Amino acid sequence: MTCEHCRNLLFEYIEGLVEDPQRSPLEGHLQGCEACRQEEQALEACSHV
Repeated sequence: MTCEHCRNLLFEYIEGLVEDPQRSPLEGHLQGCEACRQEEQALEACSHV
């Protein structure tokens, strides 16, 4: 999965709307990509406000 594809799915992922077959590759990408993981954390922080 590319960073661009990952970032396009992050909001839906945080909301629990991403299911397999996209969920597993997305989670794998987040484990290996610091930049996307930081983007996920920032979106999570905003969604809890």
